[in-house]
Amino acid sequence: MTDILTRLRACRDSTAPVVFAPDCTSEVRMLIDAIEIADSCARADIECNCSWFENPQGVWWYDLDTADATAQSAVAQAVRYLGARGRIERDAKDNNFVRIREIS
Repeated sequence: MTDILTRLRACRDSTAPVVFAPDCTSEVRMLIDAIEIADSCARADIECNCSWFENPQGVWWYDLDTADATAQSAVAQAVRYLGARGRIERDAKDNNFVRIREIS
């Protein structure tokens, strides 16, 4: 399944006939910006509130259990959002360790 952000960028950058009504171009750009901002904010909630470690392959994993009480709700929401976007990978041995996948 192709990521919605990838599909929107393709529509924006395409030289093919416009898929959206011509007056929707600014809305498409705004939607792309909104998704990118939401991705960044969700990632920051996890990175700033959870302890991390780097495995021997250079991959960073975040421990969701380390978020303090004031951040747990934001971290849970960030994990749900990024999970729905296909950007969360959970460790096979411990479900509380996650990594954030990059989307090109």
